[in-house]
Amino acid sequence: RCLLNTNAAGMFSAMGRLVPLTREGRVVGVRIFGIRHDSLGASFGLQNGDALLRINGIEFGSAPNNTNATQLAEQNSVTLDVERRGSPLQLHYELVD
Repeated sequence: RCLLNTNAAGMFSAMGRLVPLTREGRVVGVRIFGIRHDSLGASFGLQNGDALLRINGIEFGSAPNNTNATQLAEQNSVTLDVERRGSPLQLHYELVD
């Protein structure tokens, strides 16, 4: 199992189709397709085909636990580590109420 299965990352499933990304038999992230223009992913600047590898430093391949989900839910900012067309990209956003 991976972080993809936790509630904290569940919000990303509403943005498009997520396909597990594996390397050497290990889930390392998700590739995103069919991003809707009005979705959270589009708001974060994600593009079709991007690979989402980490959210606030938490890897998708890490074991899910309540601590990870709570840490993500309580953050005032979000940093997404993405791979776009083979190149690393880091997207950082401050969250406001």
